[in-house]
Amino acid sequence: MSVLVPVEQVSTKPPIDSRVLYSTSMNRERVAPPIAHVMIGAPGGGKSTAAAQLSMLFDSVILSTDEIRKSLYGDEATQGDWFQIADELKRRAKCAFAMGRNVVIDATHAKARYRRQTISLLEDIGFSTIVPMLIHPTLDECLERNSKRERRVPQRVVIQMWNAIEASKNNIAKEFTNQ
Repeated sequence: MSVLVPVEQVSTKPPIDSRVLYSTSMNRERVAPPIAHVMIGAPGGGKSTAAAQLSMLFDSVILSTDEIRKSLYGDEATQGDWFQIADELKRRAKCAFAMGRNVVIDATHAKARYRRQTISLLEDIGFSTIVPMLIHPTLDECLERNSKRERRVPQRVVIQMWNAIEASKNNIAKEFTNQ
């Protein structure tokens, strides 16, 4: 069963005692199964910033769909073939899991079906702890941050994604506890 961790806890301390994740040996041998954190939020919401914080707190590998698009198509703005992107995401997550590494999936996951696909992908690999991380500032904040980014997402897309998350935000924890 997954637990929804408020974003406020991300920037302070991990909700899990790090001694549970690692033995006391100098080589930090992992003693607990890997954890997957799934970022959820509109463009400009701060997902990648929070993902970087989570990565440091939980010694995680960040798996970003933007980075995968960039590696596959030369440009993260190219939406490309979702099946090809998902296959690469799964390949990278499998590799991390095989090495006993935690992962942070950095993507919008604006719609419930996208979140279900990611949960299924992670479960198929073997992740048993999958934690949703909802980053949901106001629409105005997302639009303002997006306008200052080097790679801007069209305003109508930010609004669509923000509205989709707003409409489903009360159900997100349930989606992840029904694993």
